[in-house]
Amino acid sequence: ADAREAARWVVERSADLVAAGLAALARELKVANLAVQAEGTLFWSTPGYSKRVERTLVRLLPKGFTCHLLRVKDVNLVGAACAALS
Repeated sequence: ADAREAARWVVERSADLVAAGLAALARELKVANLAVQAEGTLFWSTPGYSKRVERTLVRLLPKGFTCHLLRVKDVNLVGAACAALS
C-alpha cells in the first residue's frame, strides 16, 4: 500500500474508534438522544472524517438511539472552564 492509502486507512480506523466509543457511552448511560460537541481540525477538516463517524454511529447505536455531532468553537476551552468552576 502506498502512503496515501495507509493514511486513509488510519483516518478511517480512527473515525470508527471514535464512533465505537460514543456508541458504547450512549449504551452504557442509556442516553437515546446523545449530542456530542466536537472541535478540531482532524474531526471537521479531514475529508470524510465526521461523516465516517456519523455513518459508523448509525450502524452501532441500538434502534431508536441517535447521536448528533455539533460543531462548537472553543468547546474544549468552555469544558475546561466549567470543570474548573465546579
